[in-house]
Amino acid sequence: MAVVFRWGESKDMDRLLEAMNYAFRPEEHTGDFEKDIAPDSYFPRVMSKLYLHKDTAKYHFLTEEDGVIAGLVLLHPIPMHVAGETLRFSGVGTVSTRPGYRRKGYMVHMLETVIAEAKKRGDDLMVLGGQRQRYRHFGFDNAGAGPRFFINKGNIRRTYDKVPEGYSFREVKEDDTELLAGLQKLRKAALTHSDLWDGIEYEALCTLEHWPYAVLKDGQLAGSFLLGLPSDDSMGLPSLEDLRLFDGTKAADVIAAYITSMDVPGVCVSNMAPEALDMQCALSKLSDFTVLMTGEMIRILNYRRTLSVYLKYRALIRPLADGEACFSFDDGERLKITVKDGVPKVTEAAAEDPCISFTADEAVRVLFSNEGHFTDEGKGLNAAAASWFPLPFYFTKSDEV
Repeated sequence: MAVVFRWGESKDMDRLLEAMNYAFRPEEHTGDFEKDIAPDSYFPRVMSKLYLHKDTAKYHFLTEEDGVIAGLVLLHPIPMHVAGETLRFSGVGTVSTRPGYRRKGYMVHMLETVIAEAKKRGDDLMVLGGQRQRYRHFGFDNAGAGPRFFINKGNIRRTYDKVPEGYSFREVKEDDTELLAGLQKLRKAALTHSDLWDGIEYEALCTLEHWPYAVLKDGQLAGSFLLGLPSDDSMGLPSLEDLRLFDGTKAADVIAAYITSMDVPGVCVSNMAPEALDMQCALSKLSDFTVLMTGEMIRILNYRRTLSVYLKYRALIRPLADGEACFSFDDGERLKITVKDGVPKVTEAAAEDPCISFTADEAVRVLFSNEGHFTDEGKGLNAAAASWFPLPFYFTKSDEV
């Protein structure tokens, strides 16, 4: 048995597609190679921004056994603008092993390799979707803490004597260049956004079977959202993600108009930018109930840079309490965070500074996860530090890989 680990090349793209489609959607696998890599097969269909482009192959680390692609992991650079700074993200995706080639240790080797590669090229953090228990061993855990609002017709009926007029909702198509430009303007106004998908905006917005919609008020662009299929997470309701409005105070009016005009029993609204406090305030008053959700998993590779940027982001949303705290991490970084007059600063801790220590996954849970709202895992954060966390990690649906 010959086993080879290597990075992909453009010539591998068709075989990569067949392998990942088979691993993720075995029920769609036909055994006909051409059908199993067709544009309507799983990954070209749900992630066209990546898998209709052959140069994506080079971002995959592969396992080949006797010439068969047995497993693969995507490691894609995603430069992110966060609070006016640029962070180097690594997007990790298509983490998969072909049926019949599992439990051989291939996935462990591939994940360890891509983590080492991300460190080598100087990335600040990695982001990954999936079940946290599967990836916690590799230092990943859930980050972000945002509300998910469930709103139904009864909430509308008991809130409005008359549903606001003038709103309409239009699915945006690939040739709607003017609307796509407006949606891009909305996206780039957020404190967290990427420029990676400029030029293929429509493909990016359709990530994982979501469809872009424009919110129109009296025929003029007023906002946008991505419409997702009903799921268990949305309690069987249509899912409105990445909601953005030029006037966030009108969020309740927009949702009331959508539910009424589209004649749906209700909606689940989620994944809004943390700085959209006006939208969240409006929807919390309208919502039947609200759930606090955690977002994608991350692994931090450069704590000083990552904490500096996200503390700045946090300070732009809500004031930071003055104080200081020292932390040490299992990669050897020892950092001192000081907040003076509401302005955060992250420096190296002195040798004599007592530090609270974190493993990689503990750091994510306490400093970035919604779990930071109710536990510091016994770390003993002081009052100031406890008020800084969790930090507002945010990752849009359209940036996922």
